[in-house]
Amino acid sequence: MTIVKGYHHVTLLVRDLDEAKRFYGEVLGLIPINRPSLPGFPEGAFYRCGNLQLHLTAWPTVEVPKSPINLPPPEIPEVSFQSWDRHLAFQVENIWETYERLKAAGVEIVQAPRRLDDEVPKADGAGQTMVNAWHAMYRMVPLFCRDPSGNLIEIVPAR
Repeated sequence: MTIVKGYHHVTLLVRDLDEAKRFYGEVLGLIPINRPSLPGFPEGAFYRCGNLQLHLTAWPTVEVPKSPINLPPPEIPEVSFQSWDRHLAFQVENIWETYERLKAAGVEIVQAPRRLDDEVPKADGAGQTMVNAWHAMYRMVPLFCRDPSGNLIEIVPAR
């Protein structure tokens, strides 16, 4: 018997709540939902994304932790993935339109999306594992960006 019925929410700590609300609400288009009064808690905002909620908690001094995994980036032409950090992934209908929207909004792009042909490109070391996974899951290198607080966000295509 499964006890866990599904995901409910993910909480991200953000340095500037207004910047984060602009990014998640206006740029990514997540739907704001009511956040109850939480006496003693820092300011925050809640968003709906499908059946999942995203909770933002304002923490002005937060330093976004990096993953303890220290793997080299894949070294293949036009793929410059720079970070294997913990991350949150969103699925979008049109990854190319999303990429252009993020660029126009001045969002830090870590890795632009790239189509992968049927033949998987060769990479060095641990990078090959990631390229193989992207090829199997999406037939492309997904989009990676950072929110205003530095949290790594992956954008994947709808399947």
